[in-house]
Amino acid sequence: MTVYPFTGDLAVEHRRDLRQGATDYRRANFALANPRHVRVIAASVRVRPVRPGDTALLAAIFDGLSPASRISRFLAPNRELTAAELRYFTDVDHHNHEAIIALTRRRGRPIGVARFIRDVNDSASAEVAVEVVDAWQNLGVGSMLVARLAARARSEGITEFTAFMSADNRRSRRLVTKTGSVTDVARDGATVSYRVVLPVLASLLAQRRATPLAPAGCA
Repeated sequence: MTVYPFTGDLAVEHRRDLRQGATDYRRANFALANPRHVRVIAASVRVRPVRPGDTALLAAIFDGLSPASRISRFLAPNRELTAAELRYFTDVDHHNHEAIIALTRRRGRPIGVARFIRDVNDSASAEVAVEVVDAWQNLGVGSMLVARLAARARSEGITEFTAFMSADNRRSRRLVTKTGSVTDVARDGATVSYRVVLPVLASLLAQRRATPLAPAGCA
């Protein structure tokens, strides 16, 4: 059993999560009653692997992030992605570095991206990151991307995700911790790292088929 040295802090965060969960529940009910949200949730998003020519799409996703979302994702107030960063984010080999992008079906607008990068010292472990434009957050896009990315990771021999995020990033924490079984949590000032064991591939594929686009509640 892992013993966390900051149990009190986790208890406070747990209470915050419970309150946020109540808010998400009300938001989900509102989504079901609101025609615009029903259309959003109903199969209006497609996901595909990132390609070398997707630099403009990734730049558009970054532009769709608020300053707070950029800090949550990059742990710094990035004002723009450099050309070198865009090349790196699109130059994926789909084995050690995988990235998938979510697009609207009708117009092909980019709304989110998720990626894993295999640990050079542990081939069964990979760091995961997700970003969803603010206008599409809390509609299940992040949950969908993470579920599909986890299935891809398992098919490439990866059994564990790691994630590094700000301590107050509750949305990303919920995404990561529901991906699998949390085995380790380490806190360093304002940042937290998580280690999560992924379920077996059959379970991930079943989850993906059952919930191609999750209801409101996550990014």
